[in-house]
Amino acid sequence: MLRVTPDSFDLAHEALRETYHGLGDDGESRLPLGVDRSLSRREVMARSLTGLAGVGIASALIAPERAAAEGTALQINVAEYGTLGTSNDSATFQAALNAASSAGGATVVCPSGSYFVTNLRVKAGTKLWFPGVKLVNISPEGVETHCMTVVSSSSDVLVYGVEIDGSQGGVNTSGIIVEGVRNRVTGVYVHDTPQSCIFVSSPEAPSPVTSHITVDHCRTFNAGINGITVGSAAHNITQHILIYSNHMKDSGHAGISYTGQRGAVINNVTEETLPINGAVADSFTAYSNIISDILCVGNSFYTSHNHGIHVAGNRLTIVGNEVIEPAQSGIYVVGHVEPEGVVPSADFLVAHNLINAPGVRIEGQGYGVYAERASGGVIANNEINTPLTHGIVIGRCDTVSIMGNAVRAPQTGYGVEVNESQRVAICGNTIYNAHLVGVQIDDPASPASTDVAVTGNVINGSGSGGVGGVGGMATRVAVASNTITGNTGSAVSLNGAANKTAANFTDTSATVVSAAMLSVSRDITFATITGSTTITSLDSSVAETGRVLALRFKDGCTIQDGGNLILASNFVAPANGIIVLVCDGTNWYETARSLA
Repeated sequence: MLRVTPDSFDLAHEALRETYHGLGDDGESRLPLGVDRSLSRREVMARSLTGLAGVGIASALIAPERAAAEGTALQINVAEYGTLGTSNDSATFQAALNAASSAGGATVVCPSGSYFVTNLRVKAGTKLWFPGVKLVNISPEGVETHCMTVVSSSSDVLVYGVEIDGSQGGVNTSGIIVEGVRNRVTGVYVHDTPQSCIFVSSPEAPSPVTSHITVDHCRTFNAGINGITVGSAAHNITQHILIYSNHMKDSGHAGISYTGQRGAVINNVTEETLPINGAVADSFTAYSNIISDILCVGNSFYTSHNHGIHVAGNRLTIVGNEVIEPAQSGIYVVGHVEPEGVVPSADFLVAHNLINAPGVRIEGQGYGVYAERASGGVIANNEINTPLTHGIVIGRCDTVSIMGNAVRAPQTGYGVEVNESQRVAICGNTIYNAHLVGVQIDDPASPASTDVAVTGNVINGSGSGGVGGVGGMATRVAVASNTITGNTGSAVSLNGAANKTAANFTDTSATVVSAAMLSVSRDITFATITGSTTITSLDSSVAETGRVLALRFKDGCTIQDGGNLILASNFVAPANGIIVLVCDGTNWYETARSLA
C-alpha cells in the first residue's frame, strides 16, 4: 500500500499550491522554459515517491514545468495566431496548436483569461501550459463537439493548468478526450460537463491503442456522467493508465469509471453531495469483461450514491482505501458479463480497507464487502463498521480466504455470510455485536457450500448465536478453536452429519433438560441432564461423525436402548451417573458408563 509521510505530504501540498497558482518562491509567474530556479522540492518529492512506490509512478509525476521544458526550446503564444476575446476563439487556438505540432513539438502558452472554444485538437509533442486560462466549450448548432481532444496519433503531450467549463456544451460532450501514447493531463479543473469531465479513450481499430496515459492532480465537478472515464473500444483495449491524486465531486454516475487493462487508481478522492436519485453512482467502478490487472490503492471515497468500489475482472487489487457511508455496499466484487453469460472474476485481493456505515443512508444492500461469482480471492484485514445488513458476504464463490477482518455491529444481519461457495476459510476474524449470527453458512437449496473451515475467530455479542447454518445443505463444515462468548443462542448450530466441531471456547450452558428426543448443541462435549423424562433418542440434527458426548444425570434418569441409541442395555442412571457416547454420523454408540 502506498503511504505518504507527513514530510512528503507537506512537499506535495506545496507542489500543488505552485501547480494551481503558477507561482514560484518569489511570487513571480513561473514559466516552463528558461527558468534557472531550483526544483529541489519537487525533486525531493519525486525521490520520495520513488522510494515509496517505485520509479514508474515517480517518473509519471515529474514536475509539469520540467516536462514542458524537456525536449523543446520553442514557445508559441496563442495571442500571436489570431484574434482573442471573440464569441468563438477556436480557430486562433487551433492555429497555435497546429504550429506547435508542425514544429515537431513546442510549448503553447496563452494570456490569462476566459475564451469560448470547441473541438480543439492537440497533436504530438505539444505542451499546453495554460495556468489562468479558462476554456468554455461551445458546440456549433447541430454539432456536439468536445472542448479538447488529445488525438489518437499523438504522443508526449502535456496538458497543464487549464480550466474547462462544459456548461455550454452539447448534451453528449465531455471536457477533455485523451487518446494516443505517453500523454499526460495534470493540474486541470473541469466542471459542469454533460458527459465526462476527463475521458481517456481508445478508439476503434485501425486507430492506435491508447496506452501509458497519466491523469494526475486534476479536479472535476458536476460531471453529467463520470468525473474521470477510462474507456475501451471492442478491439482496442486501453492499457497502462495511471489515475493519481485527483479530486472528483458530484459526478452523475461514477467518480472514476475504468474499462481497460493494467491500470492504477491511487490516492484519489471522490465525494458526492447531490441528492440520491436512484442507486446508480459508484465512487469507483471497473465492471467489464476486459478488466484485468487493476490496482485501486489508498483512495478516499465519500458518500457514493451506490457502491463505494464496484469491480469485476481478473487480478483485482483493492488495498488501503477508505470508503465512508456508501449508499449500498462498501466494496462489491462480482463476476463479469460476456456474451455467453457471467464469468467469475478471479484472483482478487481486498485488504486493509476501512469501510464505515455502508447502506445507512438508504435501504440498500448495506454490505461491507460483497463477493459473488469470484474465485481465488482473499478478503483480509479490513475494518468494517456498522454495516446496514452484513459485514462480509460471499455467494457462489470458490477458493476464498476471509481472515483477520474486524466486523463491528452489523445492524440487521450477520458478521460473515457464506452462500453456495466451496473451499472457504474463515479464520482469525473479530466479529462483534452482529444483530443475527456471527458466522452464517446459509444454504437452503442446492448447490450447497462445501469444505468450509471456521477457525480461530472471536465472536462476541451476536443476537442469534455464534456460528450457525440455515437449510442444512452445507457439508464438510469444520468449526474449531473459536472463542464464542456473550452471544444469545447456541454457540455453534449446524445441520448435517458431515460437519464437525472441536475445541471451541464457549460460555454456552452445559445444562440440558431431559426429553424423549434429547438435543445437545454441537459445541458441548459434556452436559449435565436435569429432570427424569426417559430419553429414547438423540437429535439427529446435531449428529456428526466422530462426535463424543458425555452425559451426567444430575437427578437420575433412564436412557433407553433403541432407535439411534445403540447401548449395551437400557441405562437406569442414579444421581450423578454418567454415560459416554460416540456418533457415526447417524447412530450413537455407548463407549462407557458409570453408576457414580
